[in-house]
Amino acid sequence: MHKNKALPAFAAAVLLFGIQAAAIDANAQAPAPVVKVAAPLTERIIEWDEYTGRFVAVESVDLQARVSGYLDSIHFREGDLVQAGDLLYEID
Repeated sequence: MHKNKALPAFAAAVLLFGIQAAAIDANAQAPAPVVKVAAPLTERIIEWDEYTGRFVAVESVDLQARVSGYLDSIHFREGDLVQAGDLLYEID
């Protein structure tokens, strides 16, 4: 007995084509779906982000007096930029 190997593949192709044709016919007869349309809202927005954090000096210096005495005046505030040679304190 001689078996034809192409017959099952041909039968599967015909079956698949029939299913696709039925699906196309069903879609062709279906009514168009109803779609709701809304007008877009228009308003001006400002994009911004808020982050928490802290500021730290890039460089810092600890000052220690070489002489004993009491401070008469301080010539800077904490956080000010100072240059070499600036008067910082006056000691009695």
